[in-house]
Amino acid sequence: MRKIVAKIVLLGSVGVGKTSLTRQFVQNKFSDEYQSTIGVKVDKKSINFSDGQVDLLIWDLAGEIFQSDLFKKYLQGSSGVIGVYDITRPSTYEKLQEVFNELDTSNSPLHKIILANKSDLAEDENYSNYIDRKHTYKFLTSAKTGENVNEAFTELARTILTSI
Repeated sequence: MRKIVAKIVLLGSVGVGKTSLTRQFVQNKFSDEYQSTIGVKVDKKSINFSDGQVDLLIWDLAGEIFQSDLFKKYLQGSSGVIGVYDITRPSTYEKLQEVFNELDTSNSPLHKIILANKSDLAEDENYSNYIDRKHTYKFLTSAKTGENVNEAFTELARTILTSI
């Protein structure tokens, strides 16, 4: 069985739920307490497939880093990028889309997916209009309920494994 190590970088504005998504994926836990990430936090989780194992090194970047050009330095050596936006704050999608368009024009062969996070708020009438049909995303997720969190990380790991 082949085994690979893949660095994955989570990008997104402050408060979109990158840390909560990572915690849900790695530890199956969620906390309502908001704690802003300072710098970068790295977690690891292995995913086994019938044809190999992928050890994901998940780099959770602070939203402040994402708002500057510093995030490009953290992308070095990455196999994939997970972009996260908050469905309750449409402006977090716009910045993410700018960055993903820039990544698309670079020569970097990164596997990318966008997650629309906080789907647990979709039924709340204050937020339901923000799940905009014009926003393109791969998975509608909820770090709180775990909806599509494992599926998103697993699909990216599978894509990376099959591309090697």
